[in-house]
Amino acid sequence: ENSHSPFGLWTAGSVKIEGKSSRILVTAAGECIVLGRVARRKGIHHWEVFVRKKSPGTPLSIGISVGVNESELSRGAVDTTFQDRIWHYCNWDGTFRNGARQVASKDQPTKVIYGTGDRIEVILDIEQKEVRFLKNSAPVDGSLRDVCDLPFLLAQDEARLRGEEPAEGLGEFFLLLSMSPGDHVEVEESPYGLSYPQRDATYPWGAAIAPNEPRVAAGTGPLRFSTDRPLPDGLALDAATGAVSGVPSGKTALDAA
Repeated sequence: ENSHSPFGLWTAGSVKIEGKSSRILVTAAGECIVLGRVARRKGIHHWEVFVRKKSPGTPLSIGISVGVNESELSRGAVDTTFQDRIWHYCNWDGTFRNGARQVASKDQPTKVIYGTGDRIEVILDIEQKEVRFLKNSAPVDGSLRDVCDLPFLLAQDEARLRGEEPAEGLGEFFLLLSMSPGDHVEVEESPYGLSYPQRDATYPWGAAIAPNEPRVAAGTGPLRFSTDRPLPDGLALDAATGAVSGVPSGKTALDAA
């Protein structure tokens, strides 16, 4: 299934919560959401995320967003252009991105790359108002406090973990989770062969989203066509695998459709 986000069109990957698979909810938009909320209280909220991928050495981006609701703003929270979501990203090349503000890798003491088998720990420290990252139990230089001048606020809202995975420099993985402290997540690659014209769909806050429709490679099944309606002339669908065939040379399945 496909979902559209402010960062472009992505495919939803598979998600497994150890011992809690019944809590997984896949929305109509294709987002995989694990139900759970984070209470506003002092102390440290700790998420441990295990990343498992099929392509060794391929980096994976990990991000955190925390909702700031109207009651928080009315109690004196800083009203900025990022009031709805505060983001912390490690990009696929090791740079950090916060909202619409790009932080170059040269500003970071360490370039962070997450590879196959890496264990990434995300720590939300409410008292210190910061997010810290551990890679294989080792501290990662450059916390949210260090790379972003916005305050870190935790409201009575969902804390979400978002992962993005590029393929040949093009994003083809989208994951949105609402986590509870102590949850363990295994993330796998999407099996679908989508690619996108835009390498990194990062836009200023509130800006129009540039067209970033997926390109579908022949022989892959990234789109779910209903078998009770006819496909366009020249296209064939393998109902068992979802593979699309009959795409003319130089065209994509979407072009043909």
